[in-house]
Amino acid sequence: MIDANTLAQWSVIRAMQEIEAHPEWDAQQQAKLYLDWLAAGPHGDAYAAHYNLGALYQNGGRLAEAEEQYRAALRLVDLPAARFNLGLLMEQGGRPYEALGEWQALLPAAAQSPGTAPDQLGLQALSASIGVARRLGQPARLQGLLELSLALQPEQPQVGEELAALRGAGPVPGADDAVIYVLAVCFNEAKILPFFLDHYIKFLGAKKVILHDGGSTDGTAEIAARYPEVELIVKVSEKLDDRELMAIRNEAWKTYRDECDWMIVGDVDEFLYHPRMRDKLAEFKRDGVTLPMVEGFEMRSKEYPRYQPGRYLFELVHTGLANPQYSNKNLIFDPKIDINYSLGCHNCNPTGPVKRSSTFVFKNLHYSMLSHEIIVEKSRRSAARLSDWNKETNAGFHYQLNAAMPRADYNRWFAGASDVVAPRQRPALQRPVFDAVLQHLFMLDENAVVVELGAAPGFGRGGDSGSTELLAWYVHGYAGSFTSVEADPLLRRHVAHSLAGRGLGLNVAVAAPGDALPAGIDLLVVNSVDYLGDDADRARCRQAALEAFQAVEPQLADEAVVVLDGIEDGDAAGKFAQLVPYLKAQGYVARNGGYAVAFSKQPLKTA
Repeated sequence: MIDANTLAQWSVIRAMQEIEAHPEWDAQQQAKLYLDWLAAGPHGDAYAAHYNLGALYQNGGRLAEAEEQYRAALRLVDLPAARFNLGLLMEQGGRPYEALGEWQALLPAAAQSPGTAPDQLGLQALSASIGVARRLGQPARLQGLLELSLALQPEQPQVGEELAALRGAGPVPGADDAVIYVLAVCFNEAKILPFFLDHYIKFLGAKKVILHDGGSTDGTAEIAARYPEVELIVKVSEKLDDRELMAIRNEAWKTYRDECDWMIVGDVDEFLYHPRMRDKLAEFKRDGVTLPMVEGFEMRSKEYPRYQPGRYLFELVHTGLANPQYSNKNLIFDPKIDINYSLGCHNCNPTGPVKRSSTFVFKNLHYSMLSHEIIVEKSRRSAARLSDWNKETNAGFHYQLNAAMPRADYNRWFAGASDVVAPRQRPALQRPVFDAVLQHLFMLDENAVVVELGAAPGFGRGGDSGSTELLAWYVHGYAGSFTSVEADPLLRRHVAHSLAGRGLGLNVAVAAPGDALPAGIDLLVVNSVDYLGDDADRARCRQAALEAFQAVEPQLADEAVVVLDGIEDGDAAGKFAQLVPYLKAQGYVARNGGYAVAFSKQPLKTA
């Protein structure tokens, strides 16, 4: 161990030379030297150590720690390599919009000085951005990136062909010219309002948002003031009367009908979504469509999302269930028509030059239920504000129902839901116990914390994708976190790369044994490779399985479920021969038989 005084005198180059002098060091030992060196600082070249640490963590699949180190480097200097790698891990972690934002700063200029080669890192950022734009289905952005690529490197026949196809497909030209206005009614919606304004102003590019506020007392006005595009109209209303709300939605937008190409009318918990909405709107203008059809989804989460500038709500909460009865609402229309909403605005009787789209194109992501606690409290307040007319006609009855919603009913809904923003097919897994385990996770009151000891990446081979892909799929669609702990560094990189390639990197980490794990683990899956060898080898494998569990045991939640995948009939002879008696001694009970067995202290929850 090198003492702190010595490290304080070293440059980062000297620290790197020390690592090169010890080729036997693994990534954990290399990272420790950098961390010790940083702690002995300050150092003027600390940014380089942060960058090197980020690369070490990223190669090991420790994405959260890698991001922390890259951001630390960027706080010290604007290091292009750190910014590029930060974009890579964001893409790998299922955050493509943030990745594009990081790479945007690295893109080279279209005009190069004669004889000057384009910056290679900029070209890599351009190539990565093109790939993300393709996957997101953003032809307008993709066309601009391809044009830049050809300007920098003209001899790219395939790029030229793709660009020609894009231009011929139309209607990318003019897609960004459409003027979109948004009108919404609100009352004490400060929690969701920043998400709402970011979505429509920054994601969709609305030029104006007109908020009709009923006299909010929760800071709504202060939030609205941060957005110059917002026009806040306050009319204090003591009661919630659906007739007044219907009148606003049917009439208030008409003041602006000559200023915009499209009008969106809804509530602040209704988010109109399509990954390339402006391009679709340009198509509708070309084809004379004035009323795009909207498919509605009720969106839910177990924990209210934390607002983060630059993160859209559809990236944080994407679990939903189709709700055609109440959420298939015509939120967007050409202002040449009169929309004529009925009570509750679930239906309309439009007049004028009405032409509907032939299919559902856009999605209404209705974020009315972001955590059980919030919806119950919000519903109680709304029920207390109902006007006499609402009470007499039973309009707004759902507030009273939601105010009394049991937590178990709220949780049970997740069993039928799925990811509606970036859906992925459920991977095949041939062990029935995982169906029961997933139902148990659905019924938890909090987002599930899932850990796997030993990666099992079947990735579809032989009709079985393995627990690694299934658990990554679960947290991708339903939130929570998943950490796969794997000793083999090559397998760690394989898992991280393969999951990212399947779009399953969201909320997923790949860690090495000894890395920090989250507290409150709800599900621990223990995979153990089949071993070959003599009796001594078998004994060591049984002991290793026990020790691996005991190392994680302090992090388990009180009602944790432990799945042993690969257990053999007759526990005394199998690879878990020492672990099974230990679990039973700690109060765990086997809940099923077979090749994969779930152990828990309480019966599994059922949806």
